[in-house]
Amino acid sequence: MEHPGLDPDQRITALADPLRAAPVGADPADLCRYAVGPTPDRRDDVAVIAVRFD
Repeated sequence: MEHPGLDPDQRITALADPLRAAPVGADPADLCRYAVGPTPDRRDDVAVIAVRFD
């Protein structure tokens, strides 16, 4: 969520926008790909946690 130069509200919006494009019923792995993209910037640490409640 953190990114130099952007406040937390901007980062939340930047994260939520691609997740809205995910299909309904997408599995956690797909949601992670929507959150960080197919090729995340490897110059920084990337950690994503997705949980499904059934």
